[in-house]
Amino acid sequence: MGSIPISRSRFLGMTKGKRWALGCLTVFASFAMLFGGCLYFGFRAANASQPGADRFHQLYNVGDWKTIWTEADTHWRLAMDRAESDRCLDAMRKVLGKHIASKRTGWFVRTGECVDVSYAATFEMGEGIETFRWFSGAGVRRLGGYDIQSPMFDRAPAAAPQKK
Repeated sequence: MGSIPISRSRFLGMTKGKRWALGCLTVFASFAMLFGGCLYFGFRAANASQPGADRFHQLYNVGDWKTIWTEADTHWRLAMDRAESDRCLDAMRKVLGKHIASKRTGWFVRTGECVDVSYAATFEMGEGIETFRWFSGAGVRRLGGYDIQSPMFDRAPAAAPQKK
């Protein structure tokens, strides 16, 4: 007959309530470590994207749509062609004006290579909530998507239909 290891005999010697509490504590500790790791890496990803958002705003303020296009990730370029990208940014600038300030309001890690970062942004003619989608690859973080929600767009006149 084999012997029972001391740790196992101690576990088996516990009451059912103590074993249940120890099991709950183990599960709680596992989730805390998992959540803590996600939180840590999420904060790092959100902080790493800050220089990119600052660069975007700098290029936006001077109207350098070409550089925004060339520095963007392929996700941006596959979503729309260069002319459409220029039209969207130009229309946004006409409605909101130049960017003045932003404050990060949240972030969401989609995958290890994709993070969404939201900002409360102030422009010359209004405010809005910006969401940047950043993709990482080969040690470089590139803009893959941009969305802005602003009540100013509801007041803006409809764009004239494009001639074909």
